[in-house]
Amino acid sequence: MKIKTCGLWRSKDIEYANILQPDFVGFVFAPSKRQVDVTKARELKSNLLSHIKVVGVFVEESQDFILELATTGVIDCIQLHGKHNIKDLKIALVQALSQQSLQDNQFLIIEARKAETLDCILAPSDADFLLFDSVRSGSGLSFDWGLLEKARELGFSKDFFLAGGINVHNLCKAMSLRPYAIDVSSGIESDGVKDFARMQALISRVHGFAL
Repeated sequence: MKIKTCGLWRSKDIEYANILQPDFVGFVFAPSKRQVDVTKARELKSNLLSHIKVVGVFVEESQDFILELATTGVIDCIQLHGKHNIKDLKIALVQALSQQSLQDNQFLIIEARKAETLDCILAPSDADFLLFDSVRSGSGLSFDWGLLEKARELGFSKDFFLAGGINVHNLCKAMSLRPYAIDVSSGIESDGVKDFARMQALISRVHGFAL
């Protein structure tokens, strides 16, 4: 099972990631206490181990801005919150990468959803992955994971990232839902910044998990 540590914004966070090696790290470009600008994101990415994938987190951001980050190597994956035309973005991404002779780069697109209802989970998507979160992303609050169990019973099979209040106390339950990846942010923080011991505890448990 994979893990994404989201909301990295300090050089120290990158040092932690290089030691602990999550599969993905998230840079938040939307307004938030963990927001980074392009200059900072480029600096952080340059110091990150190359096999750790950077997910750019966007909330109803312009397509041009997303493409700029993708084609200049700042991000490796795209996480979309709010309203976006994913099909159009995919087409534009292929064209932009081709123009830069980067057509072999495989960009994953993750559609984030607030998992309020069963219909929200089951609705079709053009994204490569879904991400299910609580109503307030980054709040440290969980949603009703029973909805995912019901969705599985109804045949839901799309790979997804599971976010929303995941910590060492509920991690086993989260992993039992068989997500593609666990997504954590506030659950690996102390006093609002990433905590090495908490990151280590979650990353080691997720990477050691076997179905």
